[in-house]
Amino acid sequence: MTRGLTARLVLVGSIAFLLCVATFAVVLSLVNDARDASDSLQVSNDRTAAADRTLALVVDLETGLRGYVVTGDDTFLQPHAHAITALPGAQRDLLDATASDPRQASTAGRLVERSNAYLEWQRDQRARAERDPAAAAIVIATGAGKRQVDAIRVLVRDLVSREDRAAREERQHLEGSTSRAITLATIGLLGIPLLLAALVYASARRVSRPLQRLSRAARRVAGGDLEVRVDESGASEIAELSRSFNSMAESLAVARQESEVYNAELEAQGAELAVTINALELEKARIETFHDVVSAFTSEVELDRLAPLLLSKLRAAAGARGGALYVADPVTPENGLRLRETAALDRSELPERLTADVIADELERHLLLPLASSGRPLGAVTLLDPISKDLATLQRMADAAAVALSNALALESARYAAEINRAVLETAHDAFVAVDADRRITAWTPQAEALFGYSEWEARDQLVDELLIPARWRDAYRTQHEELLAAGMETRRFEVPALHRDGHRMNIEVSVSPLKVGDSWQVNGFVRDIGERVAHERSREAQRAVSQALAETAATEDVVPRILEALGRTLRWPLATHWVPDPLAGEPRRAAEWQDPDYAGEDLPVSVSIPISSGPTGFGLFEFWQRRRVAVDDDLSEALDAIGKLVAEVLERRRAEAEADRLKNEFFALVSHELRTPLTSIIGYLELVLEEEAGEVPEEQRRFLNVIERNARRLQRLVGDLLFVAQVEAGTLSLDRRDVNLESVVLEAVEAARPRAEQAGVELVAETEPLPALDGDPDRLSQVVDNLVTNAVKFTPTGGRVTVSSKRCEGAAVITVTDTGIGIPEDEQDRLFERFYRARGATDAEVQGIGLGLSIVRAIARGHGGEVSLRSEPGSGTTFTVELPIPIHEVTRL
Repeated sequence: MTRGLTARLVLVGSIAFLLCVATFAVVLSLVNDARDASDSLQVSNDRTAAADRTLALVVDLETGLRGYVVTGDDTFLQPHAHAITALPGAQRDLLDATASDPRQASTAGRLVERSNAYLEWQRDQRARAERDPAAAAIVIATGAGKRQVDAIRVLVRDLVSREDRAAREERQHLEGSTSRAITLATIGLLGIPLLLAALVYASARRVSRPLQRLSRAARRVAGGDLEVRVDESGASEIAELSRSFNSMAESLAVARQESEVYNAELEAQGAELAVTINALELEKARIETFHDVVSAFTSEVELDRLAPLLLSKLRAAAGARGGALYVADPVTPENGLRLRETAALDRSELPERLTADVIADELERHLLLPLASSGRPLGAVTLLDPISKDLATLQRMADAAAVALSNALALESARYAAEINRAVLETAHDAFVAVDADRRITAWTPQAEALFGYSEWEARDQLVDELLIPARWRDAYRTQHEELLAAGMETRRFEVPALHRDGHRMNIEVSVSPLKVGDSWQVNGFVRDIGERVAHERSREAQRAVSQALAETAATEDVVPRILEALGRTLRWPLATHWVPDPLAGEPRRAAEWQDPDYAGEDLPVSVSIPISSGPTGFGLFEFWQRRRVAVDDDLSEALDAIGKLVAEVLERRRAEAEADRLKNEFFALVSHELRTPLTSIIGYLELVLEEEAGEVPEEQRRFLNVIERNARRLQRLVGDLLFVAQVEAGTLSLDRRDVNLESVVLEAVEAARPRAEQAGVELVAETEPLPALDGDPDRLSQVVDNLVTNAVKFTPTGGRVTVSSKRCEGAAVITVTDTGIGIPEDEQDRLFERFYRARGATDAEVQGIGLGLSIVRAIARGHGGEVSLRSEPGSGTTFTVELPIPIHEVTRL
């Protein structure tokens, strides 16, 4: 074998590799050409498909509309509607498909423009067909739509024909590339195996014979002949392999010699290992003994049985003649260790308590093993004359015994605490009830039996809500129970109605806290009857509810219904009636009635009647009904009597106030009417004098007369306002309704107020937009805007701004007047629209007015079916908003 074998193998292999690479590259290039041609064909197909789909949708538009116009059948509009919806998507697909070809993109653009134009024409014709089918049929008959479709067909035909030519060219190119790729791949597949076969044959001759020699030598080495060697002649890789084989054989021979030496050493170490195993067996025995002792300790939790077991095990482990066990008291561990158990020793000869002095003086021959847990002494074991010297093992056993003793002492302590708790619960004033996580009763004290009437054996394992809680409150109790368990250790107190065994309802107060016992929860509750306290609170609550109802009710006719509702809800009486005398009928008649929403109309016994009288004045009586007859306690009876007198006084006072208001309104109307006629004459003559109808007026007299005229007109407006308020109060307000241009009303009001605003240094701005005509009184609506703008200017300081706007919002015309003035406190806003009411800011600033402007604004707005509201913050200004309804025909037209 020559030195150049590797080089020749590398050369031949390289040639074969290069041939493979060249063949693969050419084939890959041809495949890429074929794939590009295939992609081009796919693009062409996409363009053709997009163009055909666009044309098909246009044809659907044409045929659908034609069918609808000719037959009047809406069925033809289904493809027409689908085409309208799908055409934009088809156009986008066509433009995307032709984007890479400028010429086709241009044609596609023209096609989209024509189809869009035709789509608009279609929409016009469809609208015409819906308005005038005959006219639409005439237009369709002219063939105008068909001509547009034909033009679109021509564009589609041009685009498709160019795509067909391009597809044929790409298909021919694809077939040529595919043919060349197949030919070249066939040549490569045949040539490369022949070259590889020649290479394998040459290598076999040069390599296989030396390898056969090496194989025979290797089998002899495997048979144990480590002296065999092979010929190392030659200088190529096979020679190197022969030298390596000989070196391996020599190494194996040396290794066999070393192995024999190691075997001798292992035999010597075997004896030492046997000794170690014996020691391990002894340790295993000690561990098993320790395990048995610990298992015995942990299996017992009763102190009476654990004490002798613990002492006997430790005594046996130590081999002692006798022993004693001293244990701390589970209740008073601070009193030290006392003698609990002895083994093979006379108890009378041993000290009763274990102290340091006793250990030094009387237990000299004893081994002391302390029993402690977490640094706390629990007990001690004394062993007389122990044989075992393995103090470490004995102390480990003592530690395990301490754990068991700790558990037993804890159990004794828990039992003692349980006995104390039971004694406390049985002597406590409050009842104690415990339930588990499923709301089943697990504890029931004698106090609970006395409170609810159920014995312990009747209550145990019952659902507490089903047994004690009225049906109406059970869901709420269950929710609170779940929340309590979720909160963990939180303690809560709440009041809840409860049912006695005899069926009567009672009020109880419950203090509950959850307690985790093992893996489960229980809820402990102390229950107290609070019936007397609730009765007292009900009487106070009834008085408070009536006082609140009287304070919150403005209208006299609403006072009695509110009082009936307040008393019914507070005292839980489901039906309340107000009876008043009827002289004509000779018997009382029902004036008002209130029913609880839960009242289903069942029969109810009369519970209590309250006369509504104070001195000689009487207003009938209140009669309350309830489901069960319950005696009224003295506190509640006195409270109801006081309520009856209070209601009578309030009704009498309100009746007097109503009569006074009526007389006042009549007086205002009379005075206003009587003042109006002379004021009109005065103003008329003043105008004649100022116009110099009676002669020339000197300038100084003119100034005086102007002052008289301003105040006369102011008085005239005041009289007009009083008359208007009187009409509103009497329900005789009349409006001169006609079409009103609200935008003009707002602009005129702003211009009228502009001189006063400029004089006050206030910027006045109008922001309006056209509004539909309103059905209203233009003079009264002008009065609304005038009053709001005048107030805004009066209450806005110099340098401020007043903005007046009008706009349409959700079927209503909205006027807003916004100022940057002093603002209105929140507690005054509700009363601002009352007649004669003036805000503190107006009186403090001595602003002119009597408090009628805003009440007139509200009356006019409501007379038009609208409403007025305000939004204000002190120091930030005020916004008044007037909403007026737009007539329905105007809303529809808009």
